[in-house]
Amino acid sequence: MTTPPARHSMRAPIVPLDRRDPGDDFLQQEIESNRRAEGWLVLKAFIALGLVAALVVVRQVFFA
Repeated sequence: MTTPPARHSMRAPIVPLDRRDPGDDFLQQEIESNRRAEGWLVLKAFIALGLVAALVVVRQVFFA
């Protein structure tokens, strides 16, 4: 009796054998990885926007 795989388990990374033609599975893995990284960029952008807004408020309140 085998146990079913976990629902959200990470698959082993696919290593392309040929750099010129890595294959569809490798490209799909890269797309998913890049999509997850882009999600963090949106969060970082909002944090940066908040910091800039805070600096503008401090400048206007204390140095105007």
